[in-house]
Amino acid sequence: MHAKDYSQIGVVVMASGLSKRFGSNKLLAELWGRPLLEHSLLALKQAGLSKIIVVTRSPSLRELLDKHGLKSILHSLPYQSDTVALGVQYWLESGLELKGLLFLAGDQPLLQPATLQRLCSSFLASYEVEPRAHIFRLAKLVKGELIPGNPVLFSPELFPELLQLPQDKGGSALCKKYPQLVQTVLAEPQELLDVDTKEDLEEIQLP
Repeated sequence: MHAKDYSQIGVVVMASGLSKRFGSNKLLAELWGRPLLEHSLLALKQAGLSKIIVVTRSPSLRELLDKHGLKSILHSLPYQSDTVALGVQYWLESGLELKGLLFLAGDQPLLQPATLQRLCSSFLASYEVEPRAHIFRLAKLVKGELIPGNPVLFSPELFPELLQLPQDKGGSALCKKYPQLVQTVLAEPQELLDVDTKEDLEEIQLP
């Protein structure tokens, strides 16, 4: 796989969940010999996405990220909207002129680098043609029905609204607010699977 130039896309890894249904920090749970979160981080690296900030409430997770030389924000704010805003603010303060922000959940271990590349390439191609507000997201096709999922890419025109989302809402709130701006890129259904429970983790490991 040839890494492409995605230097104008910033990544916010959403790793602030409390894992209540899992019973412990699911992103540290082992899957195929490595913590669950590492699978998402590896997919990003192999896709050529290098501008990454991980937003988390977990000191243990931050220690893991430090070992990998990855930047993170440790916080204790209560809402999903806080996690989004912290990630957006980080990139706005970086001084970089980004063409997009990719929000990725840390609990999708089957997400493939090639799929991330298709998502980012489609987004950048569309934005080059018409530099206006765009939202691109992955979706799966199930029995003829298109079901949207994560990750989601937002153009800079939407960054201010991402900073002021309704309490405990994520970027999907803007997808619902502006359906006319949303374009989807198909992924294999299993790539959109996320891990919420220990049973989910066990099921993913089945042959």
